Amino acid sequence: MLDGRPLDPASLDGNRLPLQNLAAGEHELRVDAAMRYSRTSEGMHRFTDPPMARPTSTPSCS
Repeated sequence: MLDGRPLDPASLDGNRLPLQNLAAGEHELRVDAAMRYSRTSEGMHRFTDPPMARPTSTPSCS
């Protein structure tokens, strides 16, 4: 979901999801994914970003 609106999974281009026509400013992207456990550090990582003082997720892919 982008800013509360669903995104079409059929729009995936390889492993990329194009986010088009975004206005300047903040946006919220929510991703629901199921992945196998990995010891390679790949995947989504959740942590608390000290400057923002709130949970943040970041992808790590090779």
